Amino acid sequence: MRAFASGPRGQNGPRHRPADRDGSERPHHRGDREVLGRVMKKKGLARTPEEQLHRIIGETIRTLRKEKELTLKQMSRRTGLSISLLSQIERAESSPSISSLYKIAMALETKIQDLFGDN
Repeated sequence: MRAFASGPRGQNGPRHRPADRDGSERPHHRGDREVLGRVMKKKGLARTPEEQLHRIIGETIRTLRKEKELTLKQMSRRTGLSISLLSQIERAESSPSISSLYKIAMALETKIQDLFGDN
């Protein structure tokens, strides 16, 4: 059994390099950073200002919706937006358009600026 996956007859070298024998980490590669970024984003650990804004908008929408005791299905009917899109907006996984924010604000009987939180 070979320790490394490689191209034909080892011409391309190892595709995956494990940690060094002393336990030190191998150098980060672009793919590693992308994976780390996705994991950190999913866990809510690293946010750009834009991601923070999406999180605030999503949390505010969810809070207002729950205060009015509305389900995502009811919000979907009121706004004309899909349940999936509304859920993605609430979880900060989708960037809402101004049109979507307007429809959501109207459905929640609030002003569009209220969706941006207390700040």
